[in-house]
Amino acid sequence: MTTKAAIWIIFLMTYMAYPIQAHNGVVALAIPVENITIDGDLSDWPEGMTYYAVDNPEFQLPPNDSTDIQGYFRIGYNVAESALYVAIEATDESILLNREGGGIYIDLSHQDHNSPVGQYYFMNSGVYYGQGAVKDALQVAQVQKGNKRYAEWRFDLNRVGQTSIALKPGQILGFDLILHDSDDDSHFSWMAWGKGKDKYKMTDRRGDVILIDNTTPLGYLQGRMLWSDTNEGVKWGQVLVQSPKASDFSVVVSTDEKG
Repeated sequence: MTTKAAIWIIFLMTYMAYPIQAHNGVVALAIPVENITIDGDLSDWPEGMTYYAVDNPEFQLPPNDSTDIQGYFRIGYNVAESALYVAIEATDESILLNREGGGIYIDLSHQDHNSPVGQYYFMNSGVYYGQGAVKDALQVAQVQKGNKRYAEWRFDLNRVGQTSIALKPGQILGFDLILHDSDDDSHFSWMAWGKGKDKYKMTDRRGDVILIDNTTPLGYLQGRMLWSDTNEGVKWGQVLVQSPKASDFSVVVSTDEKG
């Protein structure tokens, strides 16, 4: 993926003396959205949006099987409203309203180190506000239908309070999302979009969201990260994508188990 600026790629192997200290390697694309009502009904979201899986078991136990907690989100933005929209869908074989929920982390500054973040917690029974969160910045609605849970979030970025920004295509925000699940047998799973716990404290444990629109050119970067001595793929290595023309365009992408 790319903006209008050219991009170049730096491979930093894990044996080098300086690891990447940006974000955790997951990247999402946010597209423009409009006329969305925050009511838990996701039928007014645009068709064809990418679903991002919340599938990293970062604390306690992984899901029991494919019927246990399975979560996805979509993400969009509205320039005129200076708003970020998030839609969450989760499927679970058992719903315990007062013991399940998750959290959203929004980092507007997108700095490499000590970047301030708003931490918004939610339970299926209601919404709670963590450190750095601004209550007036948020609208949220949640709906349960059988073993599926739906949630819509709207963040007024003029009120989030970390910094003042004007949304535009090509802009990058720090972001992450977690879901936690409790079952009747006390089985507990803490699932994250990007790897890492302590996302409030640790900038490098949050993902990246790139804002795009219909005029944003998209392409592909293809390559493989290999160990020089064995020629085997580097599992969960990190690739830094940096624009030479736009200093604020920088994302980190993780490799898969094959490099």
